[in-house]
Amino acid sequence: MRYRLSISPTILLRALLAGLVFVLVGCGGNTVSTTATSVPESDPTASIAEFADSAFEEAWAASLAALEALGPTRVNIIGSIQGRVGGSGISPEQSEFGSETQEAEQLLDISGSRARLTVRSPDGTVETTVVIGKERMSTRSTKSSSQATSQFVTVDRYISLELPQDLPLPLWAGNAVGPTEGYADLFGGGASDVGHAGDVERVMLGGRVERQPDGGMKLTWEHGAKGIISTGTLWLGPDNLPARIETAIQGRPEEGELEGFDLEYAVTVEYTYQSLTAFSDSDFVLEIPENANLEIVVHELALDRPWAEQADWGRYWLGRQVGEWSLARAEHMIYKVNPGFGAQPHDEHISLIYRRSEATNPNETIQLTIEPLSDRPIEGPRDFAEQRVASGDWVCREMALAGRSATVYSGVLEGGANDHIDTFYIFLPDAFVNIQLWAPVDPQLVLESLSPVD
Repeated sequence: MRYRLSISPTILLRALLAGLVFVLVGCGGNTVSTTATSVPESDPTASIAEFADSAFEEAWAASLAALEALGPTRVNIIGSIQGRVGGSGISPEQSEFGSETQEAEQLLDISGSRARLTVRSPDGTVETTVVIGKERMSTRSTKSSSQATSQFVTVDRYISLELPQDLPLPLWAGNAVGPTEGYADLFGGGASDVGHAGDVERVMLGGRVERQPDGGMKLTWEHGAKGIISTGTLWLGPDNLPARIETAIQGRPEEGELEGFDLEYAVTVEYTYQSLTAFSDSDFVLEIPENANLEIVVHELALDRPWAEQADWGRYWLGRQVGEWSLARAEHMIYKVNPGFGAQPHDEHISLIYRRSEATNPNETIQLTIEPLSDRPIEGPRDFAEQRVASGDWVCREMALAGRSATVYSGVLEGGANDHIDTFYIFLPDAFVNIQLWAPVDPQLVLESLSPVD
């Protein structure tokens, strides 16, 4: 369940990065003047390339190709962000984000399908991710709010079905992209399809390319949508590798969690590269700390048949597609250590997320979680649903569903990123299924689409 954000600079900034980046680079909008006042003036001797879309596309594609061609390389990265938010309910002391700098080190062994990334934040948080082949492991260490010397450590392991197609781990780009994205997502294409003409042309129509005296290139763009203006500059070195990113957002969002707030922030990311002869195996070892508070193991499941071998309970889905919505992500998750947040050791579930290509909001999804009945007490969800039924907000029906008898609770959850979330709590003989519709889709169509994974 998700609720509306409380008004604090940190939370507003997180929402801004996750939501507005999607709106600006993923959903079209109006191309405006490409002169950004916050961007330093270019060298007067620099030559400006043809302003055709192809020049921008070709420069961007060359940058991605240069990264994929790297030999063993250490990349040192510094990312900084500063900004402000204004509006009703925000005090002057809360309005400034201030300046925050993160430092990252990334090791890339592309031919060996290995990578390591360590990110250090000013609040003492350290995140380290190691990728070896199909397996990605991450640790996150944060200082306890009660004891400055105490650490809260979480561990995530993700086992993919296939080897990464491009870099073993996306090149870190800090707050210039969404929280789970990398440099290849700078223009919203995603690692699997960036560089394609359709993405860059649609998003960055009118972008400029300037050849620099050192042989590098400067890419600039400006884009407007939903009351927000986004400007950006990307400097590429003579080798086409990214050297510096500058992005800025300013305006008043016309919709979403931040609607009506005056927003302004700027992000800078700088890269330096060190070519190495080779890495040792020890460079990619990440041991689980003995004081880990939580360990989550995630197995990616096939989209055409999300059958989890790890699960011994009922497996259900909506099929490969329901209406305009296609299965986009399928995973089996298990909690290995008690986190103290209500989950128990060995709690597990299957998570399915459906999306559509023409989504206008990152929250537009159909989400399913399928849990066992035996290993996890189900009284919590059932009690919650019964309370909603008693208050007249929800309804309860006994019906045949997915070829089985089922108790179905249905109603609306309010206070999320959308105005409301149509929700089903479904108790089947061999599983509990929670369906949340963060999407403009017929709830009855979704309910009737539920079926076993054969």
